[in-house]
Amino acid sequence: MKKISFLAVVALLLFSCSDDFVTDNEISGTNQQYDVNGQNLTQSSRIKTEDDYYWLKKKFAMALHKAMVQNVNLRRFLKEEAIKQFDGDYDILYNYIRDEKIGDKTFREILLPFFEKESELSQIESTLGALTIFVPTLPENSFSAQTWNVTEEVPLVAIRLLNNRKTPIINSEGQSFLLDENAIPGFPVIVIKESERVVVESFPNYDRNKNREFTAANGFKFKFESPYYNHLTGTGGGAGVDPDKITLAEAWNVNGKHQNLGWQRDYIYYTINPTNPDGPFINNFAETIRDFRIEGSTPYNALHNISDPSSVNNNLSDPDLEDVLIQSGTPSQGSFWTDGKFDFKIYINYNADSPDLVKVFDATPESLFDITYSEKNIGLLWIDLKIYTITDIKQKSLPLDLEVLTWRLHDYSNEWRFRVEEVDLQVKNTSTTSSSTKHNTNFEFEASGELFNVVKIGGKYGASSEETHSSSKTKEWTESSDDLGMTVVHFGDNVIIDEFELVMNLPFIQIKDTIYRLRRYKTNECSFSLVPRKVQ
Repeated sequence: MKKISFLAVVALLLFSCSDDFVTDNEISGTNQQYDVNGQNLTQSSRIKTEDDYYWLKKKFAMALHKAMVQNVNLRRFLKEEAIKQFDGDYDILYNYIRDEKIGDKTFREILLPFFEKESELSQIESTLGALTIFVPTLPENSFSAQTWNVTEEVPLVAIRLLNNRKTPIINSEGQSFLLDENAIPGFPVIVIKESERVVVESFPNYDRNKNREFTAANGFKFKFESPYYNHLTGTGGGAGVDPDKITLAEAWNVNGKHQNLGWQRDYIYYTINPTNPDGPFINNFAETIRDFRIEGSTPYNALHNISDPSSVNNNLSDPDLEDVLIQSGTPSQGSFWTDGKFDFKIYINYNADSPDLVKVFDATPESLFDITYSEKNIGLLWIDLKIYTITDIKQKSLPLDLEVLTWRLHDYSNEWRFRVEEVDLQVKNTSTTSSSTKHNTNFEFEASGELFNVVKIGGKYGASSEETHSSSKTKEWTESSDDLGMTVVHFGDNVIIDEFELVMNLPFIQIKDTIYRLRRYKTNECSFSLVPRKVQ
C-alpha cells in the first residue's frame, strides 16, 4: 500500500509541474473574429451602442448604490443571491429576481425612488435584458460574496465596459472615478455588467437556443447559453472522465513507440496494429480535452489576451469621473476582476455536412495563472482606498477532462478543426462559408446475425485514397469575444509522443514508473491535449 500511495503522490506532483506528462497509472489570437477559412467576420451594431449603454448602466449603478447605503436588508439579499451562483459564478440576473420580496417591498420597488421617473428604470429593464450584478472575489481576501460583512460594508458599484480598458467606479455619496486598467480594488465593490452565460429574448440567437426556458413571474424569460451554466436545476458543470479506465500506453507500444508503425487511434477505435490490419469499430471511447492552457509571448500577454476588451475606446467622456492612474510600467491586466470566471467556447468542425460541435467551460483566473499582487493606497479628495497591482504572473494548465465526441472515422472527417474563443457577451452572429473536410474510405460492412458491423480495412488509409467532402456551412461567432485561434487535429496524430522512466531511490526501496508525454495542440493564444478516453 505504501508503494501505491507514493506513486500517486509522484504522479500528482508531475501533473502539477507539466500538463504534457502522464504516468502509466494515469493513462490507464487576436481580437478580430475569423471563421475557420480565415474570413474576417464583421461585428454588428451591438458594439457601436456600447457608449449609450454606459449611461443606462450608470443610472442603474447610482440608484443601486443609493439603495444599498440606506438598506442593509438589500445588501444581505444581494449577498445571499450571489452565493447561490445560479449560473456557476457570483452573478445575480436582475430581471429574473427584481420582484423578489425584501421585507415588505420588492427589489424593484426599493430601487424605484432613486430614479427621476419609473420610465428610466423600465428603459433599463427592456434595453439591458441580461443586466447582471456580480460580486467579485478580490485579491488577498479583501472582498468577496463569502466575506461581505453586510452590516458594515457598503460596496461601491463598478461598471464593466466591453469597449474600454478602464473601469468606472460609482459612488453616490462622494467622488466617482475611473480606475486604471492595471489596478484591482482592495475595497468592497460590486459590478454591473451584462451576463455572458444567459441569452434573453432580445438576443438574435434566442430562438435558436434549444435549452430550457426559465420564466419569472413578471414575464421575463431567459435561457442558459449552455446546460453547463445551469445551476438553477442542479445540472450545471462539466462531467469529468475517469482517467484510469484506459491504457493509452498499449497504443504507443504496439506501434513501435518512436517507430510510428501505425496510427495510435487505429488501435484504440478499431483494434488495428501492425500484426492485425483489419478491425471492427469499438464504440467505447470518446475524444477528451484533457487540459487547457493560455499561451502568450509572456505570462502578462497571456492574461491580456483573454481580458482585454475586444474593441477599445479609452476616451470615455464622463465629467463626473476622476481619473485614477497608476505609475507607468505597472503591467496592464485588462480589468479581468470585473469578469468573474473566464468563459471559453470551443467550436469543433468535425464534418463538412454537420454544424460545428460547440463545447463550453469556465475557469477562474487563479486556475489559469499564479498571480502575485502588491498592495498600494490611493488618495482621492474624499477617501483613501486600497488597490492591488500585479507584480508577477505565471501560466499554469487547467485540468479539464472535457468530453468532445467519439471519433467515428467511418462517419466523420479524419481531421478536426478546433476554434477557441473567450466569451464576453452572448450575442451570436452567423455567416455562410464553404467548408471542406477529408475522409477515409477504407471501410466495409460485415454481417453479424441481423446486425452489420463497421470494419476498417487496413491501418492508416489502407489501399484507398482520401475523399474530400465540401458543402456550404453556417459559421457562428460571439460578439465582443476574444478569438484565441484555430488548430487542426488529425486522426493519425500520435496521442503519446515520448516516454521516460522515473526512478526514486528511497531507504530500503526503489520506486520506478514510466512517464509519457502527450502531444499538445497550439492555436495562436492557447493550447490543449486531446486524448481518447474510455467512457463506457
